[in-house]
Amino acid sequence: QLYKNEAVTGVAKDAVEIRQMELDWYTSNYSNMSAQASLLAGFSFSQLSMGMPQPPPPWILEFVYMTLTATAIGLELATILCSTFLCVWGPGLALKGPEGNR
Repeated sequence: QLYKNEAVTGVAKDAVEIRQMELDWYTSNYSNMSAQASLLAGFSFSQLSMGMPQPPPPWILEFVYMTLTATAIGLELATILCSTFLCVWGPGLALKGPEGNR
């Protein structure tokens, strides 16, 4: 009986260690994604704040350029928000489960 309890405890501890490593891996990935998105958002913002070249390009080209740059900034900020949310709240939800707050 003693050896059985030790084996069951060892397997449970190993499973917890594997879950912790998996959680650390996901948290690290989302943290890296947030850092990369913030770097790209900085580049996009610098493009948005830069003036148009002289002579001015056709208005449709300028409109497309500004629209795509603004869309890129919006998507990068959404990525930063989601990945930061997952880095902060993800480990707690993964350990407690959806019913852990009750």
